[in-house]
Amino acid sequence: MTSLTAVLLKSGQRLTTDRGDTVLVQAWAGEGSYSRVYRATLASDSTVCAIKLARGETPGAAALLEQQRRILAPLSHENLVRVFDWGRVSESPFLIMEWLPEETLEQRVASRGSLPLRLALSIFSAILAALDCLHTAGVSHGDVFGRNVHLDRERAAVLVDPHPAPGTSTPHQDLLQASDLLALMLAGSAAAGGPMELDKRPGMNRSVIQLWRESRTPGSRAGKLRSEADSILRGL
Repeated sequence: MTSLTAVLLKSGQRLTTDRGDTVLVQAWAGEGSYSRVYRATLASDSTVCAIKLARGETPGAAALLEQQRRILAPLSHENLVRVFDWGRVSESPFLIMEWLPEETLEQRVASRGSLPLRLALSIFSAILAALDCLHTAGVSHGDVFGRNVHLDRERAAVLVDPHPAPGTSTPHQDLLQASDLLALMLAGSAAAGGPMELDKRPGMNRSVIQLWRESRTPGSRAGKLRSEADSILRGL
């Protein structure tokens, strides 16, 4: 995999997308292992958005960003991050995406510990809804961890950064990771040395334990699990 030259955007810089829109860079917002994120606005309607730019100096970064574009751009779901547009700057690809609340599920649990049952189930239901959309489209997420779940007051949660690895990412693996998140939200900390055993925790809601078990069972479907989570929520 060939690496490109590192690209750093500046406040006030204008980018032109493949669809002919203009995006105004406002400020650097953060970065990860393969991309840099900037806060920006779309010139067409002043919508606040995020520019996700591949780290050109990181081998494989451009391919990962292109993979996310192929997965997310055709999809529209309230619990999946939305891709509005895309383009290239100095040969490095970028995505124009919705601007999301900064707090992730990983950060919330790290700062507050276990979450109330109703909140945990609402977030779990939102994650399952996003996975159902992906699985129906024939793709897996591959990276269902707390760092990729952004919390939103109206939508409960928004899943970002699909990263399915060929031959290893499957819907079942997605659901196993989601079930680990449910256990993490209710326990407040990860289990040492292996998956969380939610059914061994005293005082746990029996319906939630059953839901957790089903989410770890091969053949389970995200859509059905979401319906069950919503049913439990209605009964609380």
